[in-house]
This record gives sequence, C-alpha cells and structure tokens, in this order.
Amino acid sequence: MEYNCGFTDDNRWFRYRAAAIIVEDGCVLFAGNEKDDYYYSIGGAVHMGETAEDAVKREVFEETGVQYEIDHLAVIHENFFNDNMGALKNMDCHEIALYFLMKSRGTKELNSNSFTQGVRENMHWIPISELNKFKAFPTFMKEYLQSEHMGVEHIVSDERNIKISLYTPKLDELWFREEFMSDPDTMSYNNAWGGTIPFPKEDWEAWYNNWVVADDDKHFYRYIKNANGEFVGEVAYHVKGERKMCMADVIIESKYRGKGYGKAALLLLCEQARENGVDCIYDNIAIDNSAVKLFRDVGFIEEYRTEEFILLKKQLNNKYVMAF
Repeated sequence: MEYNCGFTDDNRWFRYRAAAIIVEDGCVLFAGNEKDDYYYSIGGAVHMGETAEDAVKREVFEETGVQYEIDHLAVIHENFFNDNMGALKNMDCHEIALYFLMKSRGTKELNSNSFTQGVRENMHWIPISELNKFKAFPTFMKEYLQSEHMGVEHIVSDERNIKISLYTPKLDELWFREEFMSDPDTMSYNNAWGGTIPFPKEDWEAWYNNWVVADDDKHFYRYIKNANGEFVGEVAYHVKGERKMCMADVIIESKYRGKGYGKAALLLLCEQARENGVDCIYDNIAIDNSAVKLFRDVGFIEEYRTEEFILLKKQLNNKYVMAF
C-alpha cells in the first residue's frame, strides 16, 4: 500500500506534491472534472520513499495515459489556501509542490482514463494566451509561461480566507462612504471615469432609500467589516440595461489594501448574489486597473474588451464549462 506524503491534524491539512507543466503548440495541459468548477495542474501527492521526479512521471502517466520525460525542475511552489467545499471544506491547507517542465512530444494526443474521488477527469489543452479567461490553478501559470527564467523559480501563494463580514450600514454611517469616495488614492481605479465622486450629506437619504431600504432585486449594498469591526470598503451589485446585466462593485479604502479584503469581499458578494437568484455577474474594469487580476483569480472570465475597459463575467450557478 502506498502512503502519500502529507497529514491531516484537526482542521489542518498538509501535502507534498509533484506537478507537471506540459506545453504543446502554445497550449498548456490542465485537468478538470464535472464536480469542480475549475481546472488544475497535472500531478498529485508524492508517495513515501518516492522521489519527486518519479512521482511526477507516474502522475502524468496515470492522468494522461502517455509517457512524458522531464526537462527540468521549474518551480518550487509554497501554497497556502482554505477550501470552501469538497473534501477539504473548512480546512487550513498548506501545500509544497515541485513543478517540472516536461519535454514536448510534438503532439496533443493523449490516452486519458483518469478518475479523482470517483469522478472522471478530463484533460484540457488551454491556449497560454487565453489562460486568464479560465478559472485555473495555480494562478501563476500564465505569467510564468510568458516570461524568461534563470534557474528554478520560488513562488509563494497565499489564498487563505480573510475574516470579514458584510454589514448593512445605518443612514448616519454613510460618513464612511463619503470619506472614501472623496479620497483620490481610494478612487484612483476610477480615474478613467473622473476619479473621486462627491457624496454630500444632503444626498444620503435619497441614495440610502434606493440602495439599502428598497426591497427589490435590482440593488444590493453592504459595507465590508474586518475582524476588528472597522469599515474597510463596500460591495454592491445592481441590474442595468436592456440585457438586465447584474453589475458588481467592490471598493476597498486605500489604507486597507494589500490585506486580501478585496478578494474575500468579492467572493462573499458572488455567493450572496447566487443565493439571491443571480445566474451571472459582471463588471466593467478600466484596461489599466490592476483589479482585473483580482476578478480573474475568483473565476471571472473576459466577455469582451475595448481600448478603455474590459467586461468580465462570472457564472454563479456552477455550470461546468468544457475547454477545448
């Protein structure tokens, strides 16, 4: 019997993994299945007494049905994350993975007959240039494959959930919204549309009645609170246009950025929208706004773009979309 290099201790989970980077004709190989709504790298746990090189060749053959040879060790990846579903639900996860670049075979032909947790796995060749349109892990893959490297890369990813909550503000608490909307640093994302936005006190009540008090399916608005009870930003969505598109909004006050609040809040907003019966949620983001990566990291894909903005979309009903 083979034993995986890893352990589970209460709500803590650790794994030592070997994974493959397989590139053919401008595409990189990922796996997917009908249970999960994302794609993942080819690989798996290293067995006790097994080298990482042997493990990755074994995993590649088990998943693809063909033999690939190792070119070189490419990435050492330290990955911290929490899972919200499946076998790792509510677990604090820590994974160390060695990513090996495999030698090209000159063909995309595979002979896969792989299963994971009783569900059939499917192999997907995703164009590297379009990788950001898919919810695929690890998230560093596109950037890595489109840049030059000297030796082995060491990459650390920390995607652990941040403890925040969504809070319905009282009318007299709109001072916070007035404050951050007048702050140039916070509103720099909006420079393409004018930057800061006036929100004087005489406008509060009418806005509040429309966005917070109104009991309809066209508006949703909440403050974001951190574990210390501080207001750190806002989330909202509203339905607009003839297509009745549900448009998302996430703003984190500048002094609280870089702490993971944006990603955590966007995930909560998507979950709330799904519970409220929303099938798809969108956002228009300026072409030079770094928040594009944030939205892509939580599963938004590009619908289309202009010279000024990108329209991103996320399916909320967990339909499994095949990639070819």
